[in-house]
Amino acid sequence: SGGINMAYRYKTLLATVFALSLLSACGVSSAKSESEALCTKYFDDVQKGALREVLPLYGDEFYKATSKEEWIKILEKVRKKLGRIQSHSLASWNVNVQTNKSGSGTFVTLVYDVKYASYDAQEAFLILKPFTGGSAKIIGHRINSKGLLLQ
Repeated sequence: SGGINMAYRYKTLLATVFALSLLSACGVSSAKSESEALCTKYFDDVQKGALREVLPLYGDEFYKATSKEEWIKILEKVRKKLGRIQSHSLASWNVNVQTNKSGSGTFVTLVYDVKYASYDAQEAFLILKPFTGGSAKIIGHRINSKGLLLQ
């Protein structure tokens, strides 16, 4: 009877681990898709020239380092130097669940290859989906392009 009890415990443990990994995978998948939707809205608004429309996509953590007015000026300069966005495609992504000085939640890093009219760029977004609820917000954004250095 000890062997049967042990086998039952082992099967229960496996079932629990499997259920937890499914829940975790669902969390990763939903965090990634919510973050991609956020970036799609960013690219659509920037492509249309509606730069002020992107401001609500960024979280308070982002605006601690760069004010909204500074960010608009930066986006205007990027558009002037690189041209209008032609297309974007997801190059890589990463999802981490952690607690740090930026907050507690799911952190999603999305890196896009972006074709602008004049130069290509790579844009990396760090997005936080807080454990406490609320929507995902961009807390970090890096734009790399040789076009930003040449002109």
